[in-house]
Amino acid sequence: MKTVRFITFMIVAILILSAWTPSLAYAKADAAQATTVAKLVKLTITNNTSGILYISLSGSRFYSFVAANHGKNTFLIEKGKYTATIRASACGGLLKKKIDGGGSLGAIVCRNH
Repeated sequence: MKTVRFITFMIVAILILSAWTPSLAYAKADAAQATTVAKLVKLTITNNTSGILYISLSGSRFYSFVAANHGKNTFLIEKGKYTATIRASACGGLLKKKIDGGGSLGAIVCRNH
């Protein structure tokens, strides 16, 4: 009798513990996510300063990038209309540009004072 009670107790305990443990779940990307990936475009900026460029995009989405490499830097963004704000560590001030989709923000150069 004690053995049957012990086995019953163990089965109930295992069932309760298995309900509380996390299980793996696999999800398939829906159609909205699949089309979002297809809408990515390249955005390039050329850093011709002696410092680092800090770029933020606001619009359809918000992005924040750092262009630490001298020369051409490329980023992937979702296609849309954005206002780009660019700040260079080697220069003073901010530069704002409107962009539609991807493309180029151009070459950024510090002016001599």
